[in-house]
Amino acid sequence: RMRCHGRLFLACVGLSAVAMGAAMTCCDDTSCTASSSLTPKKMFQCTPSSWTQLTNTYPPSWYQNSVVTNFGLPKQCSRGSGAYLNCTTDADCNGITGACVPKVITPQKLVNNYMACCRHCVWDMQFPMGSPIQVTIGPLRSSATELFMIPQMNCLNFPSDWTSLDVNADNVLDRTEFNALFTTLPNRELVSLGYLNASSVRQATDLNRDGAISYEEYVAFRHFWTPVLISNSGPSPSSDGTDIALGPLGGLFWDEDMVSVWVTTANNILLRLYIVNGWKSAGTREPLDGEETDFRKNADLDGSGRISLEEHYFRTFADLDGSGEVDRNEFRLSLYSDSVRLSSGTSLFARYSFAAHDLDNSGGISYLERKRISADLDMDGVLNQTEWYLGDFPSDGQVFSQHANAAGVIGAAEYANYLIYDFCTLYRWQ
Repeated sequence: RMRCHGRLFLACVGLSAVAMGAAMTCCDDTSCTASSSLTPKKMFQCTPSSWTQLTNTYPPSWYQNSVVTNFGLPKQCSRGSGAYLNCTTDADCNGITGACVPKVITPQKLVNNYMACCRHCVWDMQFPMGSPIQVTIGPLRSSATELFMIPQMNCLNFPSDWTSLDVNADNVLDRTEFNALFTTLPNRELVSLGYLNASSVRQATDLNRDGAISYEEYVAFRHFWTPVLISNSGPSPSSDGTDIALGPLGGLFWDEDMVSVWVTTANNILLRLYIVNGWKSAGTREPLDGEETDFRKNADLDGSGRISLEEHYFRTFADLDGSGEVDRNEFRLSLYSDSVRLSSGTSLFARYSFAAHDLDNSGGISYLERKRISADLDMDGVLNQTEWYLGDFPSDGQVFSQHANAAGVIGAAEYANYLIYDFCTLYRWQ
């Protein structure tokens, strides 16, 4: 039954557009590193020279960029009697010089499958189907004042931005250093107006639960929150007038209105960027009817109506093959595995292991299985009612009370039963 939850649930609401089962590598202009040799830190190390060379060209044509020469992209014959057949050299194309060329591959698949270490450098719009628009930087050859937000999206600036925050240069951000993020707009205003809880943001950003913010965690947060910074927006006010910062996720989420603002802002950025560089504006557009809704539903992994940092990290950086679950190799490459490493030899080790996540012993971790770990704010292995509420579970108190044990908390066994209830009862199949 739980296996059905992990597989069928995500098959119905839509999978990530990454090719299922595709070989995932991290390539640059000199070599490729297979996933077996990658580490969680390496997953956030995009080679500057390669990325700059790639983004100096029109995104739909990235597969033709010379930087991908050694990526091992599949090839096909471009002309002759063997046109469109797979090839290795021109000899496979009746010996026609230059006929064996790389197959067309979308920017999304190029980054996800061949430049996995640069995933934090693009924002996947998930539409149109087949070749989703990727929001990223490009050269500012003229009219740069119209594209003042581009540097905020430049992943090559993330290391220097991190250094400016890490005042004591100890390679982690303590509470004071992290709180510097809330001294500038729009974060400062969101906090002052009760839309954002700085403590909750820091706790959510600490994905490996070690009490400090690493560079990789900062980048994951930066990638999630950059659309908010660029759009100068945030979630809509609560209907009852209460501070969003005191509610689920501490205000650190995207809602329906935030998604709408972002898809419009993203298209405007790309239109200006393409016009400035003389590129075809057909490479970007606003979403058609239903595409924005699909964007939101695919990113809202638990169907709560709020898209959290944890959901964003799971979908964008942990579930590398887009299957809807994190397998053992993906777990090893994720920041989740840091929790295992850091807790080795302590009582917390068993709570953070792959087995602790994989409640149904399926060999894969669904988002809701991971959510049990991330919502456990005091790291005691169970969820109390406050953690349940702040973790963005169903707000109906009866749902919690129906699944809590005699001690008034939800442990692993009770949570496994809740997942079956969630799959069968709560999710709105729309």
